[in-house]
Amino acid sequence: MSLWKVPDEATSKLMQLFYNNWLSGMEIHRAFAVSQKQIREEYSSPYFWTGFVILD
Repeated sequence: MSLWKVPDEATSKLMQLFYNNWLSGMEIHRAFAVSQKQIREEYSSPYFWTGFVILD
């Protein structure tokens, strides 16, 4: 879920990275952390990737 409204383009890219990482065999929390790191390469501002959390 997101803690604030993030633009659709950044959200879509982050979610695609996350699901690709997770479905390729990464543990869910690791896949999420790796995806955030990957998205930072394109969106340096934390606004675009720190607003997302995983609820267990």
